[in-house]
Amino acid sequence: MPEVLICTASNWVGPARIPRLLHEAGCTVTVFGDPSSLVARSRYVSRRVPAPSNADACAEALREHLARQSREYAWVVVIDDPMLIALAKHAGEAWLDGWFPFDHRSDVLQCAISKNDFMRKAGEIGLPIPEFAICDTFTETASAARTLGYPVMLKLDQGFGGGDVWKATDESALRTAYDQRTDLRPFALQRFLDGPVGIVEALFDHGRLLCFQSMVKLETWPTPFSPSCTRRLFYPPHVEEVLRQTGELTGVHGFSGFDWILDARDQAFKIIEFHPRVTSGQHLSLRSGDVFSSAIAGMLAGCAPSEVRRVPMSPRAFKLFPHYLHKALTKRNISAILSWLPFVDRSWDTPWDDAPLMLAFAERLWQSVRAKGSAVTAVENKPRNNPRLVARRRENGDARREKGVVAVSTDSPKFNQTLTVGETFALHPGARAVFANFHLGGCSNCAISEFETIEQVSEGYGIPLSMIMDALNALPPVQTPEPAQRAS
Repeated sequence: MPEVLICTASNWVGPARIPRLLHEAGCTVTVFGDPSSLVARSRYVSRRVPAPSNADACAEALREHLARQSREYAWVVVIDDPMLIALAKHAGEAWLDGWFPFDHRSDVLQCAISKNDFMRKAGEIGLPIPEFAICDTFTETASAARTLGYPVMLKLDQGFGGGDVWKATDESALRTAYDQRTDLRPFALQRFLDGPVGIVEALFDHGRLLCFQSMVKLETWPTPFSPSCTRRLFYPPHVEEVLRQTGELTGVHGFSGFDWILDARDQAFKIIEFHPRVTSGQHLSLRSGDVFSSAIAGMLAGCAPSEVRRVPMSPRAFKLFPHYLHKALTKRNISAILSWLPFVDRSWDTPWDDAPLMLAFAERLWQSVRAKGSAVTAVENKPRNNPRLVARRRENGDARREKGVVAVSTDSPKFNQTLTVGETFALHPGARAVFANFHLGGCSNCAISEFETIEQVSEGYGIPLSMIMDALNALPPVQTPEPAQRAS
């Protein structure tokens, strides 16, 4: 049986299901990384080789491990960005030859580790991407934003999991986002596109497309820029041809893919982010018409199929475990929690056949829910609003709106959760940028009323109240201009 080495310097949820897929392909699986990581806990892992959790140290340890290894691995799979970036620092070194997923002796490697470089090269060969500009100074950034037109998306050159993306609806929000990231430039500024968002997950054999699946993201959590928790199979027009071109551009060997969007203005299909490694949904093909495991087996045997295969269409929606359950627990959605139980709702992708991984997921869920518990408890334990007071506050808000003003108490510069969104905006010009960074109020999918309180927004969107309050109260003091002298 071919032995596959999985390398990791993180404890990501998504790649933890890859050992099962490799097992179905007839492989034995070795994990190089922290033995307590989620992927290493799977029962489909045959051997665990301990390694440092620091990515740079892990890369150095991998070099030593491969030098000592008496037999070659059939395939080395890097499953997280930090590890890939750390290994890229060794580009040009002989020990990467033969197994690294990209040509480390050419500039194509930059496409894998730099979003800016991928966008540049994708644009040069005509791949469908949103309008963008690579910016460094704020003058460049503001000028590009005016050219592209607000709202815009600010994307760091390296990042993952939605933590590297911010939406700016105006120049004030753009300035706030820019000032908070002084050490992470240059970055890409993209025109914001509204429309269905999805992900393509594929397998390549040295740049040649072997198989793929494409899914639309029905729900993301905790924000619209976060990873998806519900998906359904959907194939946009021209997706296979774009995948082929991406493979030719990058020469990637192994798992790869990209996020896409259908522009609501003209239904044009565009790439919004390239993924140079395993993502979180390849294992779903095992439930909807597996093409990945047979393609893996053929690739490792040197007889990969010549015809590109894709997972057949299905109307089924998939609730991704444990992400969807985390959302249900945080929101106290009892019906969703109960639907997770076996044989109640078969749309869940719960790994009931992998008891050690299930236990690891349960531990991870418990830690996450506990970590957010203080913020959620603060919201839950507050006395509920009296309906009469709510109605009166809305009436007062309507009256203020008709007058075109929002009353704000300036006795204290500190924000509190009982302030309405409108009062918050009036209290500090940077407040809009704070809400925009949580993707609140920027489009039809995340609209908020200026007469909702900060607490109500927190509850409604599942964003911990403490995170919003900390960000607001970290805003710098407002500079009050000196009053102009009247002419005598």
